[in-house]
Amino acid sequence: MVELQKLKAGEPHKLGDFDVLLDSDFFIKKVFRRSSVATETFILLLAQGKPLNFIQGTNISLQEVLSQGNRKEFHHIFPKAYLESLGSNYGEQINCLANFSLLARSDNNKIKDKSPSRYRPEMSPDNQILEKILSTHFCPTNMFTDDYDSFLVARADLLIKKAKELSQVS
Repeated sequence: MVELQKLKAGEPHKLGDFDVLLDSDFFIKKVFRRSSVATETFILLLAQGKPLNFIQGTNISLQEVLSQGNRKEFHHIFPKAYLESLGSNYGEQINCLANFSLLARSDNNKIKDKSPSRYRPEMSPDNQILEKILSTHFCPTNMFTDDYDSFLVARADLLIKKAKELSQVS
C-alpha cells in the first residue's frame, strides 16, 4: 500500500522492481487459446518480430491480424494433421504456444498438413531470405528436420530471448 501511495504521489517506488521468471515451459506447456492472457501476450510477442509470410515473404498486416475477433491468421508451424498422422501422443502439446505463428491464410492453405520439410520447397530457395523470414517468426531452421521435440526447445529458446530483450528496462 505504501508503494502505491508513492506511485500516486509521483515519488520513487518499487512497484516495478521484480524479476520475471520465464522458461521454456511457458511456450511448450501453455496451450494456444485466444481467451487466455498467456496467448494474448504471446501474440504481442510475435508481432514484435514484424513477421513475413512464410511462402510469399511479404509483410503480414498486423492491423488485420491483431484486430478484435480475428482468429484466422494463427496457424500451427508443425500442422496438427501432420503430427496426428505420426500416431504420436503429443496431446495438447500439438497446440502449445511454441507451435503457433502468424501465417497468412493463403500460406497456410499451401502448407496444409505437410511436414516442414515438405513445405520447405514452397518457401524461398534463397537461404538468406529464408533465414530472414524465419527470424521474423523466431523460428529455428531445425524445423525442416521434422523433429518436433527439438524444434519446440529451439523455438522456445528464441522466444525467451526475445521476451527477455523486450523486458529490459532502459
